[in-house]
Amino acid sequence: MESGYAAAWEFKRARANFVSAQMAHYARESFDGEPGLHIVEKDETLKFLADDLVLFRLKKADDTGLTANIPTQQVLAYHDHDQNLFGLPEVQRVDAVYILNTLETDIQDILVVARDGKHLAWTYSLLDGAEGVESLPLPKTSPPDAAPGRRLVRAKAPEKGAETKPRN
Repeated sequence: MESGYAAAWEFKRARANFVSAQMAHYARESFDGEPGLHIVEKDETLKFLADDLVLFRLKKADDTGLTANIPTQQVLAYHDHDQNLFGLPEVQRVDAVYILNTLETDIQDILVVARDGKHLAWTYSLLDGAEGVESLPLPKTSPPDAAPGRRLVRAKAPEKGAETKPRN
């Protein structure tokens, strides 16, 4: 409201676009040249690849931590961990999301969210730490049954007797 742009925010979509553009601008400015962090710009969106292990994007989420993207093929592929994105190596794909309070006047939480299709796999709040932001919890070693490059999020097996659609 203090930005001087509040009069232009007659519609929620206008504010959302403004916030998204500001996040992209300041993220690019902050992360540019950061060792181990690569900016992936494609189809008018930014994604960030950290240490060739985690690919993340900045999004707005509902109060459960889920984003509300139009389900394009690209969006569906981002949350389908069996699909390769942009020819990148197998990486954990997550969203760094902000959640607004009920009146949408303040940020209630900032989460790192992993999804498996339409379902949350796990969430991690960046605001829970009493002394500031904590590091994202990553496993120290792979489980004994893990093959090299195995993802943290595994797709669920189809239920017995359920119809399956072939993937293209």
